[in-house]
Amino acid sequence: MGNSKEEIKNLKDSLNIEDVIGTYVELEYKLGGKCLGLCPFHDDTTPSMHVHTGKQIFKCFACNEGGDVIAFISKIKSCTFAEAVNLLRQEWCNGSTPPPQHVARREKAKAQKPPATPAQLAAMETE
Repeated sequence: MGNSKEEIKNLKDSLNIEDVIGTYVELEYKLGGKCLGLCPFHDDTTPSMHVHTGKQIFKCFACNEGGDVIAFISKIKSCTFAEAVNLLRQEWCNGSTPPPQHVARREKAKAQKPPATPAQLAAMETE
């Protein structure tokens, strides 16, 4: 398979960015097609990375990383655009999904995160 603009568009259209990023980052707090998670590109203790399923983009508001699913894979795997495209084809377009890799980071974040206050819990239930 080549990497023409049409093939790249078809690849991105066939993938759900939330599913792909969700294998590397535990995504929480779905808000109108958006998810939040700890950014894997810097030492994040509070969720600063937003994943917008409708637009198929991600953006970290702390370190300013962002882009589409190919940009995410390119950054997380430290590979080129073409390598990221091939990885996505191999790992996602064959009908299977890779196992989540975010378990250790999630446990570290939970250990550092203070428990929610009663007021915060009430606000979350209201939403």
